[in-house]
Amino acid sequence: MEKIQAVIQSLVNNPNKISQVERSSDELYFLVDQKYKFSIIKSDGEDIYYLHFYSDNSMSIEQLIRGVDWSNYHEYVTFNSRELNEFELFDNLYKKVKNKLFNIDSVFDEILKVD
Repeated sequence: MEKIQAVIQSLVNNPNKISQVERSSDELYFLVDQKYKFSIIKSDGEDIYYLHFYSDNSMSIEQLIRGVDWSNYHEYVTFNSRELNEFELFDNLYKKVKNKLFNIDSVFDEILKVD
């Protein structure tokens, strides 16, 4: 198992490490441990997820979403589910991040709360 697979599994098992989720179109940007910037997106028409790690600590997630000239920005590393043969693992991470975006766990806890 590559280290990135262990990291993804850790995030799936510990979604509390994921915060500040923002969406730009179909891509979900998020922080891990309040400091490491990532995004995840599923490709259109293909069953491939792409996970990007952004190494530039000087930019916020909002700046990444709205203020980057992507043709000249190279401060990231990309991993994908096809190369790692880990579609299900990436899919689980995507779902965890999306749940955070919509605050699903809190909503469901509220619905299930007995008065």
